[in-house]
Amino acid sequence: MMQVVEVARRGGAEDLHLEEQEEAQPGPGQLLIKVKAVSIHAFDSNIQGRVLGYDVAGVVEEVGSGVVDFKVGDEVWSYLGGGKDNHAYAESVCAAAEFVSRKPVNLSFVEAAAVPTLGITAYEAVLHKARLKAGQAALVTGGSGPLGSMIIQLCRHCGANPILATAGSERSYRELTDHLGLSPENVIAYRERSLDDLQQQIQSLTQGHDLAAAFDLVGHRLSQLCFRSIGFGGAVVSVLDQPTDVAEGASNWLFGKSASLHVQFTGARIHFGEPRHWPTYRQVLDQLRVLFEEGHLKAPKVCDLGGFSEASIRGAHELRPHGDALGQLVVRFP
Repeated sequence: MMQVVEVARRGGAEDLHLEEQEEAQPGPGQLLIKVKAVSIHAFDSNIQGRVLGYDVAGVVEEVGSGVVDFKVGDEVWSYLGGGKDNHAYAESVCAAAEFVSRKPVNLSFVEAAAVPTLGITAYEAVLHKARLKAGQAALVTGGSGPLGSMIIQLCRHCGANPILATAGSERSYRELTDHLGLSPENVIAYRERSLDDLQQQIQSLTQGHDLAAAFDLVGHRLSQLCFRSIGFGGAVVSVLDQPTDVAEGASNWLFGKSASLHVQFTGARIHFGEPRHWPTYRQVLDQLRVLFEEGHLKAPKVCDLGGFSEASIRGAHELRPHGDALGQLVVRFP
């Protein structure tokens, strides 16, 4: 038997509860992972009758038939993706090998559990969608949060210059400059400023060069800023499921710059694809492992909420709506 925290009906954190279930056995092509840490996302909520959770780090306990690249005892991380496979709030999980990669040796289990969703999202946004090249300018809205921090690091790895980011508070400013190493002059304070003023600042900071990529992690007015500021042939990459009125007028700005709009939904291949679409997840996790081990990336800011329990999982869901100020929320297992 194993302990899990699940939600029995739609509701808030108060509807999460601890129970015992039979430990799953890995089927063909699957691994049984003893969970060491799990991270909590804002979208890990309001799913009826499910054991929630997307990201885990742990140790392989059992290997299903047909799996040749892993063995018992391997330290791994996994993106479980939601919908069909999200069972991370549990002592053990079964995952198809396509969603599992070896954990970077220089990350703890807590640090590793914070990465998979954020890392895959950032990697695909920067390298697959924006296709940033050395010397190109990039703008990241919401750059001080865990996802923004991964995007900024990958922009830097690609050689983007300058890298600009928006800050809505002093805390965000300090996170961008002190933790992520952005030059203070490249941090754009946007509160109570017009879009025209912000756009002019971006043009000044890029010193006449076109903005090659804008990453829309916030929405609302900052979506408009991305559309207005993107340069000729540039790419706006959004991770948001936005109502159409948020992007009102976006087509005019994009058309006038022959620019493109990309949507990054990391779970798309799981929710709407087939198993033949799944290997991308492991491929990206493998690439991220190399980048971490070679020192090109560091883990996002983590808030360690302690040991796994009904109370710690509930507490994480109560904290999550307060945004990214605390960092990526992680719960540990013994």
